[in-house]
Amino acid sequence: MTIGRSTRAVRNANPGNLRYVAANSWLGLAASPEDDHGYCRFIDPKFGFRALILLLRNYGKRYGLSTIGAVVPRFAPAADNNNEAAYIKHLEDLTGRDRRTPLDFDDQSEMKSLARAIAVHESGRWAFETADLDAGCVLAFAMQE
Repeated sequence: MTIGRSTRAVRNANPGNLRYVAANSWLGLAASPEDDHGYCRFIDPKFGFRALILLLRNYGKRYGLSTIGAVVPRFAPAADNNNEAAYIKHLEDLTGRDRRTPLDFDDQSEMKSLARAIAVHESGRWAFETADLDAGCVLAFAMQE
C-alpha cells in the first residue's frame, strides 16, 4: 500500500521511475507494463523496489559504478533533463554518504538506504511504505535476474 497517489513513481508503484525496456522483464510488471511516458508500471511497490535495487546492484557489479557520484549519471543522466549535481547532492544528504565513498552492493541495509533516497528524490518525499522497501530488498537479494 502507498501513501498518497500524486506522483508518477507512486501511481506506477515504481519508486525509481525506471523506464520500460522490453528486454527487462522485471518480476511484477503490470499487464500493461508501461505508462504513457514509457515508465514501468508494477503491480505492487515491492516489485518496483526489487527492480530498483537489482538495477543498482548491476551498476556496481557489472559496470563498476561504485559510488553515488558514478551511479547517478547513469541512472538519471543530464540527457534526460536531470540535474545530476543536484541529484547527487540530494542522495548524499539523504544517505549521509559522500559521493566518492564506495558503495557495498552486497549490503542490504546500504541498498535499502540508497533505494529509499532515490524514491524520495523521484517523488519529492517518502511516499511509500517501509514494508514495501523491506520486501523489495529481500526479493532483490533472494532472486537475481
